[in-house]
Amino acid sequence: MNTTIDELMIEHVPVGWEHTLDILHHFEHEDWVEYADDGELIGFICYFKFDDFKDDLILTAAKDNKFSRLHWKIVMNTTKNRECSIRIPSDPTNKTIRRLAESYGGYWVDEEIYLPYPWR
Repeated sequence: MNTTIDELMIEHVPVGWEHTLDILHHFEHEDWVEYADDGELIGFICYFKFDDFKDDLILTAAKDNKFSRLHWKIVMNTTKNRECSIRIPSDPTNKTIRRLAESYGGYWVDEEIYLPYPWR
């Protein structure tokens, strides 16, 4: 049972999770977490605002890739109301994420969604 962001990230990202955990531990970020009734972490969103770079970063994961409606709502509101470009490392085969990217003017760069600013 996962109870921390680190544990869920390792489960969610089978290859390269060490790099992702380095980002989590070395840069300041705002977190939103969702727990099941039994205390298991079932989803999280970490938002990194990088004042010294042109893009912000979102790291997000959900247990078994099953994102709740609230989880998606927060990701969508964050990307829709962005004040700069955002990158989201992701799986390009996920159809829901592809629709999110297309809805908000985003496109794929390797295995990241790039959401440019301004997007309208």
